[in-house]
Amino acid sequence: MTLTLLGEICAEVACPVAALPVPYRTTPEHPTSFNLPAHGCSCLPQGHTFHTAPEPLACNRYEIVAFARAAHEMRIYYLGVFCGAAPIYICALVEALGRAPRPSAYSLDMSKHVFFGTERCAQISPHRRSGSHVTLGSCEIRQPEIARFS
Repeated sequence: MTLTLLGEICAEVACPVAALPVPYRTTPEHPTSFNLPAHGCSCLPQGHTFHTAPEPLACNRYEIVAFARAAHEMRIYYLGVFCGAAPIYICALVEALGRAPRPSAYSLDMSKHVFFGTERCAQISPHRRSGSHVTLGSCEIRQPEIARFS
């Protein structure tokens, strides 16, 4: 719905347009985050999810990426995330636009996942831990250094 509105706005104005959506799964029946249903949860004291129980209604990082790419194709270059933003959303949005912010170094690499990975060493167990290294079968993985503050 937001993308439809943004398209209509872009068609009518000659100035730059900004897009900072609230990252919740709204619908035509519930177009704002103010009236999203609780989906069977009867424990909410006020009877609705706004503003204290939005967690199960949040978008995931891939929905944010799809939004960012679609908005960027509409020539909307001021992008962000409004209420409900999380660092993973901002990082995913920036990565979707071809940039690599510092947190990208910690983005998931599912090829190494023990169950879903495609790399041979990720599928071998058991593993051995030695100092700052973990050995999975014949593959050695260096653990990132953790900064210590005193």
